[in-house]
Amino acid sequence: EFELGLAELDLHLYFLTSSSSFSGTFLPGFCSTLPSPLTFHNFSYRCSRTYYSMSVILGCNVSAPFNFTENPTGPSVTVEQLRITQVTKLVACLIAISFSTLSMCLFLALKKIRTFTFKLVFYLSLSNFMTDASFLIQPMNSNLTFSPLCTIQGFLLSFFPLASLFWTCVITFVLFQMLKKRKTKLSHQEPIFHGLVWGTSAVLSVLPLIRGFYGPAGGWCWIAETDADGDRIGEAMAWRFIQYYGPLWVCIILICSVYGYIVYSLRQTIKAVSSASQKKVIKKKMKVLKRLALYPVIPIVTAIPFTIYRIMDVIYPQCPLFEVGIVAVAVGEMKGVMDSLVYAVNANVRRHLKQKLQR
Repeated sequence: EFELGLAELDLHLYFLTSSSSFSGTFLPGFCSTLPSPLTFHNFSYRCSRTYYSMSVILGCNVSAPFNFTENPTGPSVTVEQLRITQVTKLVACLIAISFSTLSMCLFLALKKIRTFTFKLVFYLSLSNFMTDASFLIQPMNSNLTFSPLCTIQGFLLSFFPLASLFWTCVITFVLFQMLKKRKTKLSHQEPIFHGLVWGTSAVLSVLPLIRGFYGPAGGWCWIAETDADGDRIGEAMAWRFIQYYGPLWVCIILICSVYGYIVYSLRQTIKAVSSASQKKVIKKKMKVLKRLALYPVIPIVTAIPFTIYRIMDVIYPQCPLFEVGIVAVAVGEMKGVMDSLVYAVNANVRRHLKQKLQR
C-alpha cells in the first residue's frame, strides 16, 4: 500500500509540475525547504525516499541520500543509524555487565552479607548479566537473518529480562514480608521463588518460539515484527506487549502499590504509637524506606523509553523515530547498573568490604 501511495504521489506531481505557473512560483520556494543530503540521515529509508522522489520530479537540485538500507525484517533505517544503535547498546551492555559482575563478586567474596535477601539480589544480578551477555552473541551484525543463532538470541533476550523483572517482584515481596508482617525467616520459600521466576519466564519465552516469531528486530534478534519476506506480522507485534511489556507494567504497578502501602502503613503507625522507643524503631524503618523508594523507580525509568518507542513503532511502522530508539537503548540497558548501585553497593556492603580490605 505504501509503494502504491508513492507511485500515485509521483503521478500527481508529474502532472502538477507540467504547469508553467507552478514551475515559476511554487517550485523555487518548495525546493528551498527540502532536506539537505546530510539531514536525509534523520529519516528512515522510506521517509527519505519520499522527499527525494519529490525533489527529483520537481527538478530540485538535491543530492541523493547515500548508504541507506531497507531491512526487510524491521523498521527501515540507515546503515549509520543501525551502526550507532548497535554501538550504543554494546557499550551500555559492557558497562552493565561490569556492574552485575561486581554485585555477584561481592556476594561471593563477603560471607557476612550472604543473607537470604542478598541471595535474591545475586539472582537478580545474574539475570541482568545474562540479559546483557545475550546481546554479545552477535553484537555488530548489520545483516541479521532468520537463523538458529538469531532464534537463540531472541529466546535469551526474552527469558532473562523477564527473569530480572520477576526477581525484582520477589525482592519487593520479601521486603514487604519483613517490614510489614515482621517475617524474617523466608529462606524456606526460595524453591517456590525459583519455580515461579524461572518457570514463568520460560513459559512466556517458549510461546513466541513455538509460533516462530523470534527473528531480526532492529540491531539484534527478538520478537520480529516482520517475516522473512518483509510482511508485517500483527500477531508478533501483539506478542511483544503480551509477552514482555504487559507483564512489565503489571509488575511496576504492583511494586509501586506495595511500597506505597508500606509507607502509608508505617506513617499511620507512627501517629498511633505513644512510646518514644517504638517511634524510634519505626523511624528507622522509614529511613530504610527512603532508599527502598528507589527500587520501583528503576523499572519505571528503564521501561518508559522502550515502551514509547515500541508504541511509536506500532503506530508509525515505516518512520520510527531514531532519537527515541537511541535513548531507549541507552537507558534500558542501564537497569543492571542501577540495580547494582541500589541493591548491592549499599552502605552495609561497603562497610563489610572496607573491613575485609583492611585485614
